[in-house]
Amino acid sequence: MCLASDGDFVTLFLTEHFPLITPGTPSTGILTQCALIAAHQVIAPIDVGFFSLEGLRQLLETINQVREHFNPELEIAGILLTKFDSRTKLSEQVEEVLRRGFPEKAFRTVIKVNVELIRAQIEKKSIFAVDPDSSGAKDYESLINEILQREQSTKVIPIRRSARGNRQA
Repeated sequence: MCLASDGDFVTLFLTEHFPLITPGTPSTGILTQCALIAAHQVIAPIDVGFFSLEGLRQLLETINQVREHFNPELEIAGILLTKFDSRTKLSEQVEEVLRRGFPEKAFRTVIKVNVELIRAQIEKKSIFAVDPDSSGAKDYESLINEILQREQSTKVIPIRRSARGNRQA
């Protein structure tokens, strides 16, 4: 699994064998492309901002290029709305567009705007280390549970290669 960043997160790529973590915003740079080549799945956090849908379009183009040339098995595991503020019309509009355009990929969970998340980012710590009882921590806990539910519902048996190259279930 690969968590591509919108700037508030590190980029987390979980390959078959180990995680690859890179700081900062995803780009079409070589580091992001290499991580996507190694990853099996990607989660795209999209902040609710003016250019968020354009950023998603660019990320999807990069993913499609990686699929075409290097990693045809790369899947989009989900799209996550971040910096969500239910008081704004923009948040509602971006959410509506994403849920309409990606009904099976958009996570039900949204990460709402939260002062503790900003504090955790400034301190370069996990929200669970800064304030595990904050609404931001609860949002991420909800996301973790949703990801686990999705993984359990797919019931995919991974096929691994043995040292000899034979397929094993």
